[in-house]
Parts: sequence; structure tokens; C-alpha cells
Amino acid sequence: MTAQEVRTQSFQIQPKQGYNTDEVDLFLDKIADQLDKYEKEREETERKMEVLVQSIRRYKDDEEAIKDAMVDARRQKQTILAEAQQSAEKIIADANLKADEIVGSTSSRIEKESKALAKMQSEVKKFKSEILAMYKDHLKLITSLPGDDTEEEYVTEEVEYIEEDDMSSTKVMDTAQLRNAE
Repeated sequence: MTAQEVRTQSFQIQPKQGYNTDEVDLFLDKIADQLDKYEKEREETERKMEVLVQSIRRYKDDEEAIKDAMVDARRQKQTILAEAQQSAEKIIADANLKADEIVGSTSSRIEKESKALAKMQSEVKKFKSEILAMYKDHLKLITSLPGDDTEEEYVTEEVEYIEEDDMSSTKVMDTAQLRNAE
């Protein structure tokens, strides 16, 4: 029933024992006003409910979009982590190969240089022995010559000094010669 129906409602008037029509009309007007008020409140409530329903739908749509975005983000995270892991493994493998190559070539070079050094030291030692032998022979020849005996003592002392000389200076010279040879 609407307020309009209450307002337009009419009653038959009976001459005996009837209600006061003014009072009934006043009461019906109050009821109609109250119905108008309730109808407006109901319409306002329905409008609010519609706004809330639309908001809930938007929130649900947003929630779904957020869920989808989170799922996509998780997938991308897994993909990125897998790619990073593969890249790191490749870089490490390449670095290990390069390190092995460097170590191998360095070891080979050290071995080669060590052999060259040993050979040079041997040759220097041989050369030094040959020079000393020739020097001794020359000194013997010189001392066998007739002449002043004071020089002979000096030469003999010099030969003994050369024979006692250690190989440390020879090694330093050998290393310097090896560097110059490179």
C-alpha cells in the first residue's frame, strides 16, 4: 500500500455511530505522511545498497586483478630466478675454464722458464770453469817466464781468490741475462 492509496481511500459515511470524518482524515494524512517518509527512506536505502553493491563488485574485480597480478609476479619471479641461476652458472663455468687455461699456461711457462734458467746456469758454470782453466793455464805460462818473483805471488793469490768465489753472483747474472733474453 502506498501513501497515495491511503490519501485517496474513501469510506462510506453511516449516519449512526460513525467516526468523526475530520479525525479519520487527519489520522489517514498522518499515516500517509509516515508512509511517504518510509518510502523515501526505503528508496534512499535502496540507492545506498546499489552504490554498495557496485562498490563490492568493483572491489571484487580489483581483488581478482590483484590476485592475477600476484600470480603473474610469482611466475615472473620464478622465471627471473631461473634465468639468473642459469646465467650465474654459465659465468662461473666460463670463469673456471678461463682460470684453468691461465693456470695451465702459467704452469707450462714456469716449467719452460725453470728449464731455461737451469740450462743457463749450467752453461754459465761450464763457461766459468773453462775461463778459469784457461786463466790458470795462462798464469802457469806467465809464471814460467823468467822474471820478477813478486808478481808471481800476486798472481797465485788472485787465482786462489777466484777459485774460492761462490756462484751467487753468477746466479744473479744468469737471472738478469735470462730477463734480457726474453
